[in-house]
Amino acid sequence: MKKVLYGQNFLIDKNIAAKITNIFLAGNYDTAVEIGPGKGILTENIVIQGKNILAVEIDRQLCCHLEKKFAKYPNIEIFCGDFLKWDPPTKKILGFIANIPYYITSPIIEKILEMGNWSIAVLMVQKEVADRMNARLNTREYGNLSIACQSVCKVKKLFDVPPHCFYPKPKVYSSVVQITPLSHPFIAFKQRKKLFSLIKAAFFHRRKTILNSISISLNLQKQLVLELLRQANIEISLRPESINIPEYVQLLNIIDNSEHKNTLKNF
Repeated sequence: MKKVLYGQNFLIDKNIAAKITNIFLAGNYDTAVEIGPGKGILTENIVIQGKNILAVEIDRQLCCHLEKKFAKYPNIEIFCGDFLKWDPPTKKILGFIANIPYYITSPIIEKILEMGNWSIAVLMVQKEVADRMNARLNTREYGNLSIACQSVCKVKKLFDVPPHCFYPKPKVYSSVVQITPLSHPFIAFKQRKKLFSLIKAAFFHRRKTILNSISISLNLQKQLVLELLRQANIEISLRPESINIPEYVQLLNIIDNSEHKNTLKNF
């Protein structure tokens, strides 16, 4: 087995791979984008169905392996580089599939959410991350990732995957999650990055009240934050996990229409 360089835990169970790709192949999109295909266990199931697929792999040795393995297939393109620095095509509807390394899950999900031309993402993530993506208000798991996902997507946790299905074997369970864009998202496309910055600031000190957390995170005077929260009809004594998505959107709109809108650039 190749030495692991980028925190990968390679899926080795072909039954699980088939289960994941069967769900993904039922989606409606022009091009499949696989993030971090590794040795190609998911890729193979997509390529043989004739789907156009773009495989984005950061590991150069794995890129060479994939190029050799799929050399005879005209429907696959392999991009050797960092997905977070990759410029996606804008004129095609994309579908995303990935077994995401645990350490970089949130940035990858946020990049997908900030795009406007995709129809489905089937992602394998750490079980704890899946629970956070799908968490409800006033729970320990509810946080900035929950709000980021649920403000623009429907989140569906499909099934758990035990450690023995991977090499190297991780210490925790993984989960497969399907996300699909909401027909009526809570936040406009152009405002998503700003909302994600606001909720990161709010949860940066999640054990503090929303007043104290935002004041500290954005380096704003408490009296100013108090006034912004009152305008948004948000109780200042609440903690960040007790504030729902429409309330965060309302707070963003108020900040964005004030002289302090540039404070969110820090997050």
